[in-house]
Amino acid sequence: MSSFYGSEPIGDVVCPLCLATSGRILYRVTPGESAKVFIRPTINPEGYRELESVIGALWGGGECRQVRCDGCGSVYAWPHRAGDARFYNLAFREHMRYPQNRWEFAAAAQFVARDAKGPMLELGAGDGAFVRTLRSAGVPAGAIHAVEYADAPREQIAAIDPALSAFSSLEQFLERAGPNACSHVFAFQVLEHVQQPVEYLETFRGLLQAGGLVCMAVPNPGHIETNEQSGLLLDMPPNHVTRFTVKGISALAERAGFEVVHSEVEPFVYRDWLREFLSYHFKRRVQNEGSVQHWIERKLPWRLATMAGAVLAMPSALLHSMKPNEGGSLFCVLRARG
Repeated sequence: MSSFYGSEPIGDVVCPLCLATSGRILYRVTPGESAKVFIRPTINPEGYRELESVIGALWGGGECRQVRCDGCGSVYAWPHRAGDARFYNLAFREHMRYPQNRWEFAAAAQFVARDAKGPMLELGAGDGAFVRTLRSAGVPAGAIHAVEYADAPREQIAAIDPALSAFSSLEQFLERAGPNACSHVFAFQVLEHVQQPVEYLETFRGLLQAGGLVCMAVPNPGHIETNEQSGLLLDMPPNHVTRFTVKGISALAERAGFEVVHSEVEPFVYRDWLREFLSYHFKRRVQNEGSVQHWIERKLPWRLATMAGAVLAMPSALLHSMKPNEGGSLFCVLRARG
């Protein structure tokens, strides 16, 4: 990896949010470097080589650049190619988990309590954690529609209440729903994965009633940048392909017929930061085959290896705890223009 967090200018690019055609290269990665984040070559060499090939095919070459947009300050992968089904089936086959208590769930629930008017859709609903939040807020099960692509978690959503509607794709939901069908659309940690975010927002715009809301959360770019420059795990494409600033979200919203009516960053919680730091420190260093962490991973059971990695990370954590940081999510509410 070269020129880590550099400022080399680049043209002939297109920001997926504001459409600016110039930026600065933060760093470059190869398919092999990306694949190593998800599958360790010494643990699963066959899976690693297969994933490296899939990523190279997505990028159409041997390199992807992380570009900071000169227009809105957002960061995006170039080439801007999102992971496909084959990528996700390989990269997350053994460790897909769904958080149950995201900060943005409570933030969004406040807007439901204020503005609830009708049916609601959650895109990328996981195993139904936010669906349960909506039910706890008093939203009738028959008014909740959830889209989840994976079979097992979608079955868990359906088991929450027989009146819930769970769909395997947004397209399947659109076949059933008419225009202006929803008062709210929720998308938590979804849009950073997609190649054409404006198309998703335009689809949401067609689903929403006049004045309807999109409640969205994406990874906070300030948090990511601090982590990466602190030597933690890289936020690697083609898993995440866009890092949204508020300015970038505003530009995207304008293109799709929305206005941003609220934005806030998740509060910093030291306990959560420390847990993430210790984990990401180990996962970054274990990729280096000459590191102590790499040796530990090969010699010890995973639980013991991660505990040892956390001990090794503590001096660095204490050093970086003095630096300012932010919470991990950026939450925005967009209102559909009439």
